[in-house]
Amino acid sequence: EISIYYKLLPGIFLIIPGLLEQRGNIASSFAQRIGSAVHLGIVDWSKKFNDEMIENLKAVIIMAFLNAIVLAIGAYLLATLKQIPSITIIGYFLFAIITTSIAILMAPVTIIISLYFHRKGIDPDNVVIPILSSLNDIFVVCIIITVLRLMLWLSNFIPIV
Repeated sequence: EISIYYKLLPGIFLIIPGLLEQRGNIASSFAQRIGSAVHLGIVDWSKKFNDEMIENLKAVIIMAFLNAIVLAIGAYLLATLKQIPSITIIGYFLFAIITTSIAILMAPVTIIISLYFHRKGIDPDNVVIPILSSLNDIFVVCIIITVLRLMLWLSNFIPIV
């Protein structure tokens, strides 16, 4: 229903910049760690998912979900304080967690891009972050649009609005 859509949007606009920034910051730090690991020989094509890489992936996942929870709470509090028509706290949590869950799929892409450029003799530190920033922005915006549509559907079953 169109009225629910308009009620969702103002609150969602509060959380979108944070989600985009979160992905950029986490992906950049992860790419730097991968770049360093590639230079040190800790990571290469033969040992893509060694213990070091698994620990880094765990850290990325934990940081992403903690940030998503903080963003959801912050957006809800801001919307409540400013009396912005918005979704419920459950809606914010669902939106942030679902978006973050899908966005985490970019972590293996980071590893592959880093290893690819290293194999080609190009320093991953110089090219991976700009490429990932662009890919993450495009990917996360597509995810946000998809999750927004999902939230509209879920509002029929869960008190989101």
